[in-house]
Amino acid sequence: MSSLKFILTFFFTASFAVTGALSLFTLVEYRRVSKALDTAMVIKPHPYVPFKDLPPSLIKIMNEVEYPQSALCNEWSAFQKLVSDTPSLHLDCKLSWELIEILMPPQGRGTFIKGVEDQMAFIRLHLNYSYDQILEQVINRHSFGNVEGRELGGFQNASTYYFKRNLNELSLEQVAGVVVVSRNPTYYHPVAENRMYQRSRTFLLNLIRPQGAPAY
Repeated sequence: MSSLKFILTFFFTASFAVTGALSLFTLVEYRRVSKALDTAMVIKPHPYVPFKDLPPSLIKIMNEVEYPQSALCNEWSAFQKLVSDTPSLHLDCKLSWELIEILMPPQGRGTFIKGVEDQMAFIRLHLNYSYDQILEQVINRHSFGNVEGRELGGFQNASTYYFKRNLNELSLEQVAGVVVVSRNPTYYHPVAENRMYQRSRTFLLNLIRPQGAPAY
């Protein structure tokens, strides 16, 4: 009887110790990941366009076409992503995960460690930042790939490169154009001869045109 009591006492004591150690480790890791994420959010690329200066048409396209469910994204989807290998199940969180991949690249970390850190970053992102802040960061950091030997990042840089204008000076057609280019800069190069670019831009413009307005 005394042996059984000792075994049970040891088992419960060990369980509490392990649980406490894991909780402490998780807290320390969450603070570390949160600090890294917050620092990355503060250190902004140049040029950087604040949300209030972004073209309303670009915000409309991002909200209604590119990331239609991201404003509804919630923390439960983070757990779902951890146990699922099918990203298509989590379209509502596409915007958040894209920003996490930009701010926290793998850098040689294992898949499991990277996955756990991403969950912590996701929670931090949704506890401390608004949807508009997340969207603003993605627009300013989205990669357009390597162009003429340099990395072209952000819609502002893409705007001046492809259309020779600042982002807030673009016409509606050009705003739609830069969004189309962002999907695949190599495939959708904005030239008149590129029919796939022209068709995709026209399709996008028709998606966001006011009800009753003539089709493009």
